[in-house]
Amino acid sequence: SFFCLRNDHWQIHGLDTGYHDHDYFKHAVDNARKELQGIGPDHETHLTDEELAWHQDKLENRGNRRVIFLSHHQLFSAYLKIGKGYINHHLQEQFSDALGNWLIDAWFWGHEHVLQVYGPHLGLDKGRCIGHGAFPIFAQENPYAIEDATIPLHKVLAGSGQRTELLVDDRSGVYEHGYVILKLRPQGQPSEAIYY
Repeated sequence: SFFCLRNDHWQIHGLDTGYHDHDYFKHAVDNARKELQGIGPDHETHLTDEELAWHQDKLENRGNRRVIFLSHHQLFSAYLKIGKGYINHHLQEQFSDALGNWLIDAWFWGHEHVLQVYGPHLGLDKGRCIGHGAFPIFAQENPYAIEDATIPLHKVLAGSGQRTELLVDDRSGVYEHGYVILKLRPQGQPSEAIYY
């Protein structure tokens, strides 16, 4: 349920952030119990110890390769709470060394069904939510209402003029769908993430 793709210049990690998020009813009961205890719900997913050790081994043995993470769940969000706050502290802690040393060049996630382009935050240069692929989100849901203004957002991608907030279709009232294509090049040459 997790992987690492490598060539001479890049390595792309697929993280299984959904492993501990698979039993909705168990989480509902656990969260209700925590609410009664005054603890509050915990929706912060995390990797198994086995998977974490595997990814850490790949990071330690990456050589000169640049690193991209892919996951379903987000590391942080300016729009949606993750448990009690806007940061997934479990994932942050699990990758504290890599984030602390700015070893992850970009992290693409979904979970929220919108496009979000973040500036440098928590030791991550490029955090991107690309969850706007298919699920319909209606304008009245207001998915771009910022909840945590301390998390840096880019309204326009540097030098590209591309929008990072989607338009609403006037007929359906639904936000546009889209996707991203990565053009990865060798070290020293600019790589691109092109948003459609």
